[in-house]
Amino acid sequence: MRRALDMMILLCLLLAPLRAAGQGTELGIISSPRSAGIALLLSGKSGNRSLIRTYVDLYKVIDGTCEVPGYKVDYHILYQVYDRSFSDDFALILSAGPGAVAGYVRDKGKERGLGLGLSGAFIMSMEFRSVKLSAGISAVLGCHVSSSRLHDRTLDFYQNGVYQSYIPEITISYWF
Repeated sequence: MRRALDMMILLCLLLAPLRAAGQGTELGIISSPRSAGIALLLSGKSGNRSLIRTYVDLYKVIDGTCEVPGYKVDYHILYQVYDRSFSDDFALILSAGPGAVAGYVRDKGKERGLGLGLSGAFIMSMEFRSVKLSAGISAVLGCHVSSSRLHDRTLDFYQNGVYQSYIPEITISYWF
């Protein structure tokens, strides 16, 4: 988790000029049975949003099978599908968009290895005054490169990207 936090702080420092250019910035905490981490959302003037997440992959860690989690970083461009303000204090937003994922993760029946892929995300957000609560799902179509003691490196389809896509991720964000 410390590496994920260091990466997000570095990312915030690199992206600080975007905030000065008029982009809204949100920083949040991701919680899910499959992952935990930090999310950075940058809102552009055109209404599109850039979502950058860095998190630990908890596959086989929660059930105690493995001790060491994997690490992932992803980037999505989110387009607003639906935006409805019910009052000055509450709004409902549905967003979806494509993205890319990279990380050092564990896949079904395999050791940890490099995972790369293209992804899609769908996020429902409830915005309050300075807090946003989001629930989202994402699917990854990609590959997983792993090695074991018995075999050399293998290139396989990243199965967890599809099998775990139905598990929602909850994010609590604060904007500044």
